[in-house]
Amino acid sequence: MPSGLVTTGLSILVALTIWIVAIESRTFRVETRLPVLPPDLPDSLVISGPLDPESVTVIFSGSGAAILAGQISGCPVAVGARMDSLPRREYPLTSAMTITPDLMAWRGRPFSPPAEAAFDPPTIVCTIDRIGTDTLPVKVMAAGGVPARYFWAVSEPGSVEVTGPAGAIALADSARTLEVLPGQPLQTVSLAPCDAFSGSIPGEVGAALTPPPPLLEFTDL
Repeated sequence: MPSGLVTTGLSILVALTIWIVAIESRTFRVETRLPVLPPDLPDSLVISGPLDPESVTVIFSGSGAAILAGQISGCPVAVGARMDSLPRREYPLTSAMTITPDLMAWRGRPFSPPAEAAFDPPTIVCTIDRIGTDTLPVKVMAAGGVPARYFWAVSEPGSVEVTGPAGAIALADSARTLEVLPGQPLQTVSLAPCDAFSGSIPGEVGAALTPPPPLLEFTDL
């Protein structure tokens, strides 16, 4: 084997060794923005409204090998929050929850060996309420820009049973449908998405909007 080739190979090996040693002795930081998963709650409770914030900055720090291995084997996709105990008080209540590394969701395997993780902010705030149910009348919504009050509305059934945060349901006066084109025969439509409801029975209703008959004017003959 030519001596030049051997020298080149040894030089590459030495450079690679120095690079690995340098990486191992240096701490790297990787920052990423991740969404927050809703916390686990008892079946009788529900999150009311959005999490605050809905995403946090995660800062990983560790040796070069740990960070590089993590980038190859997988990466985090979301973080989770934990409440140590639920206070026994009137609901709804607003509470802070701590972001914890063990509740992090990964695509692939977690960093191995694990890198240290810090979170900014370290806590989230959310509103917790009891799950409530109520029967609300259906309000048929009109498409085309003309308010539904100018039409005769038909809904079958005329009311639905909704489930969701008890405080939000107590303030709701109706369950609205998706927009319906006036003048069409009875059609099956879904209820419009609403932050106050997590579900309804039934989830679809028959709805129609009929224009009122024209006014007749009588004159003396």
